Order: sequence, then C-alpha cells, then structure tokens
Amino acid sequence: MFVDQLARKHLANSGFYFDYVLDDKGRLVHVFWADATCRKNYALFGELVSFDSTYSTNQYNMIFTPFTGINHHKASVCFGAVMLHDEKADSYKWLFRTFLKAMGGSAPRFIITEECSSMDNAIREVFPAATHRLCMWHIMNKIPQKVGPDLNTDEDFHERLGRCVWSFETPTEFEERWKEIMSEYGLEDDDWFSKRFSLRESWIPAYFKEIALSGLMRTTSRSESANFFLTYYRLQTCFG
Repeated sequence: MFVDQLARKHLANSGFYFDYVLDDKGRLVHVFWADATCRKNYALFGELVSFDSTYSTNQYNMIFTPFTGINHHKASVCFGAVMLHDEKADSYKWLFRTFLKAMGGSAPRFIITEECSSMDNAIREVFPAATHRLCMWHIMNKIPQKVGPDLNTDEDFHERLGRCVWSFETPTEFEERWKEIMSEYGLEDDDWFSKRFSLRESWIPAYFKEIALSGLMRTTSRSESANFFLTYYRLQTCFG
C-alpha cells in the first residue's frame, strides 16, 4: 500500500521520485522518496546536507532518515527521505546511490552526520569528494552517559568542556585545554573520550574554521525538527 501510494504520487507529478527494495519474501526493505520541491531545493541549496538516522518509527522498526539543508533565509529545507531496514554499510550505499540518481548525479560538497562507521564507509565510497563532518550535538549529548554520577552533576566540568569544544580558534589551543581537562578530571585513559579526541578533526570547529557550514556543525537539530514534524503529523500528512 505504501509503495502504491508513492507510485500514485509519481503518476500525478513526474517530478516525484521514489525507489525501493524488496526482500525475497516481498517485504519492503528500503524506500526513498523526494518530491519535485525537494529536488528543486537540492538543486539550489544542496551543497550542505544534514543526514540523521537516529529516528525509528512504526511497528516495523524501520529507520526514518531525512536529508535536510538550509536555504538562503536560514530556514530548513527537505531534500528527500528514506526508510531503512537496518544500518549496514550496504544499506547506506544503496541509499546514497539512490539519492545521487534522484538528484541528477550531483553529490553534496559537505555532509554532516552522527558518528557511524558503516555510514562513514558508505560516504567515502559513494561521495568520495564530499567533506564529511560529525554532528557536535550528538557527541556532546552523550557525555552524561559516559561519566559517573558525580562528574555528571559537576557544572564546572560541563562548562569548561563546553568552552573547550566551542570557543577556541586554533587546534593547538583546543588540544592543550582538552588534555588539561582530561588530566584534571581523571579521564586520560577513558576509551570514549580518547576516541573522540582521535576524531577531533571531524567535529571540533577549530580544525575547519575556513569551511562555511551555516551552523549545521553545531547540531543536526535541522533533521531533528523534521523528525518532530513527522511524529506530530504522522507520515500520512506528507502524502496528502
């Protein structure tokens, strides 16, 4: 029924693009769609793309993922959406290739995602020329889960770490302050913080001040807002 509804949308407007994959039992595995407005938005504003796959929906546990950008009024615009059965690299490769096909072969210059190795591998293969950065909000939002209860309630720790991440202009300043904080709070040997430091060039602004990312690096809340919209109005709203 869902695919039939997409097919009716395409018949009504040839600018509506969709593609899907079925398994050997005829069950829907992946489905992507973008209407004419989404595709026009991408043609105009598609250099920067926020891609967030942290939202699961419905009884089938499929992952809903919007492609979101920012227009010349700094407002969020949708480039398309997908439902995926899983988060394996092959699934993301199918999605990104389908997205490219829908957008006439034009890849984004910059793409912002949450941290995910299978997604990273797919981006490297399908969008090899794109600059890939990690969402700072997702990383910072995990900190309360990664520290003990005492440190989690330490306002000075959170304030100092926040200033370290957001405020420094050069990599040297960031690295010196990060190491100072890790030492002072006994986090030098913490695996999670060590891994985030090793990935610093992918999410700390001091390493890419020259790249204009229109605020997308701070958060994929652009994508989160799309998730909220579709939660509130339900997916049927998108299809008339």
